[in-house]
Amino acid sequence: NGIEEIKNVIRGLEEKSKNITIKYLGAPKYHLALTADDYKIAEKEILKIKELGSILMKNKGNFELVRDD
Repeated sequence: NGIEEIKNVIRGLEEKSKNITIKYLGAPKYHLALTADDYKIAEKEILKIKELGSILMKNKGNFELVRDD
C-alpha cells in the first residue's frame, strides 16, 4: 500500500534525525523542517536526509527534497 510506504519513510526519517519535523501538506507533498545550531551541520543533515529518503523509498516511488531557503 502506497500510504503505508510513505508513513514508513516518514517514521524512518524522524527516527534517524531528531532535528526534523514533517508535516503533511496534501498529496503528494510534505513539509520537512530542519533545525540546527550551525549552517554546516544543517547542510550535512540535509544530505543525510536526502540519501536516507531515497534508500527508504527504494523502488517504491520517488523521494525528492526541494529546498525552500
